[in-house]
Amino acid sequence: MKRILPLLLSLFIVGNIFGQWSSLTNPYPRCYAKPVVFNGKIYFNDGYKTLATKIRHVEMVVFDPESESFDTISKPLHANHPAMAVTAKGIYQFGGFDLKGDELTDRSFLFDGENWTEIAPMPEKAPFFANNGIQVGSKIIIQAGAILRDTAFTEQSVVTTNHIYIYDETTNEWSIDSLSMPRILVGMATDGENVVFAGGKNEDGITDVVDIYNVNEKTWTTTHLSSARASVEVAYLNGKFYFCGGDFTGYAKSSD
Repeated sequence: MKRILPLLLSLFIVGNIFGQWSSLTNPYPRCYAKPVVFNGKIYFNDGYKTLATKIRHVEMVVFDPESESFDTISKPLHANHPAMAVTAKGIYQFGGFDLKGDELTDRSFLFDGENWTEIAPMPEKAPFFANNGIQVGSKIIIQAGAILRDTAFTEQSVVTTNHIYIYDETTNEWSIDSLSMPRILVGMATDGENVVFAGGKNEDGITDVVDIYNVNEKTWTTTHLSSARASVEVAYLNGKFYFCGGDFTGYAKSSD
């Protein structure tokens, strides 16, 4: 399976309302770091210092926009490719690769801004190739993407899955539901009631399928993109879902 690898960034780029750009040097450059925003600060998860050597960072980086400063915080489990989510309670980290054991983990944690608390483990061990979790009410929705037979990252290693995981932060319990077809590189967004899972790629190729999950009713509907694509970006605004770009077969970029 061909893989698209993110670049290792050493600069933190900021755009302001006047259309100008400025840059700040990140003293902790990394790739595969998923940023989330909590209490006015930006948190970057674990990642690799270099792709070639797979030297790992084992701390979370915190950027304070007011002081324009970087800091790090320790974590109970250093994981790559976890699913992250933010609610009023704090920052969630779900699963991923245990960087110490170099294996998949189902362990999950909540960071409240000061302390980490381990919560209920995920129902399966699965890596998350693109998406963070999406909050709808008290639920956090995560699209699994794939299960790995091993960590060699070969075409034979990856098996796509149709599972989505639903975490209820009021009960600290998990449930599993299923997309209409297994796939990775899925675009996700929510209108506060429905979650869309757009496009993606599996062993049969790239798909135009869009699955729509109503969180309150626990029901599914299905529609289609204008063309098949993976890694499509999705946003919701003023009653409409917007689907932008993506990869066609061969990873040619789309401007639609």
